[in-house]
Formats: sequence, C-alpha cells, structure tokens
Amino acid sequence: MLKKKDGKWGWKRFLILCIAIAALVALAGWLISRALREPVELEKLGKYLDLKVDAKGAEAEDAIVKAVVERAKFGSKLDDRVEDEYRQSMDYFAREAEYFQMELGAYLQKNYGMDEKTFRKKVRDTAEATIKESLVLLAIAEKEHIEITSEEFEEAMPILMEAYGYSDRNKFIQDVDLEALRVELLQEKVIEFLLAHNTVENAKATTQ
Repeated sequence: MLKKKDGKWGWKRFLILCIAIAALVALAGWLISRALREPVELEKLGKYLDLKVDAKGAEAEDAIVKAVVERAKFGSKLDDRVEDEYRQSMDYFAREAEYFQMELGAYLQKNYGMDEKTFRKKVRDTAEATIKESLVLLAIAEKEHIEITSEEFEEAMPILMEAYGYSDRNKFIQDVDLEALRVELLQEKVIEFLLAHNTVENAKATTQ
C-alpha cells in the first residue's frame, strides 16, 4: 500500500479518475463523504474475483475497477443522486463565476479550457463514476473485511499533505475532511486487493 509507482503514489489513481480538474478533485472527496452519510442502494455487487482484463501498465487499476463496476447492479435511487450532485456541483461553479463577475461559460473556458456543454458533461460523468465506484469498492471492503488501520492512516498523512499542498499538519487536519481521505485510502487498498485476485493481461507486470 502507498508504494511509489513510476513517480506517482498508488492512491492518486482516485484523483486521476476525477478528470485531472483540480476543482473536481475536491468535489469527488465531498461526494464520497456524502455518499457515506446517505447511501444509495446497491442491489447486486456482482463478480469481482478471478476476472481477466486487458490493460497495460498504469491502465490496469482503472480497467479492473471498471470491470467490477460494470458487473454491479445499482438501485433506482442512483439517477436521482447523480442528478442532485450534478446540480449542486454546477451551482458551486456558477457561484464562483458570479464572484469573479463572469458569465459561467466564459469562466469555465478561462479556468478549465472547456466550453460549458463539455464541462457539464464531465461534471455529470464524474459524479456518476465517483458514486458507483465508491459504492462498489466500499461494498467489497465490507465483504472482505478490508480496513485502514490507524497506523496506515498515519503513514499516509505526509503523502496526503504533500498532494494537497500542506506543510502544517494541524492546518491540514483543520481544513480537510479526514473521513473522506480515509475512504480514499480504503478504496485504494481495495483496488490493490482486486489487482491481487484478478488477472491483468498485456500489462507490464501481470498480477494474479
């Protein structure tokens, strides 16, 4: 856990998932925290062991998670949750644009290099992917009795602080949602479990 891979820390896969948009990274953590408080029904987990996926190198993690999520069945409340998160997320960006006295489209183009239509789609896709992945990975963690120990969380703290641009530990603890960070680490640990119990073909290092 938390081993450096090709200059990147493994748990950063979650951040990469969020489209590499800084504002959406924070949003994704908030979505996870809220999903824990207001769980969406997961009707069926589906098969998550002894799968075979085709991927190369750093793509292996995303490929195995995608395969597991595709086999899960979600409850009828999912669409409502995604829509709710999407609207609240766009409200946030609208307020940001208003603060800078800019039209939303112009603000998004200037700060994120996307037109409004493209950005809206990415926000919606991020909300849906984040909620689905969180539900599935946390369900696997519960079923397989996977957890983040206090020692593991303390080990990760310097890495997390560096990733979020903090040098003061007390300020970091005050500013961030530690429970959301713990869940991020838990999800990464579940992904490592999945990599160890499935087969990734055509990867640089095949894991079984």
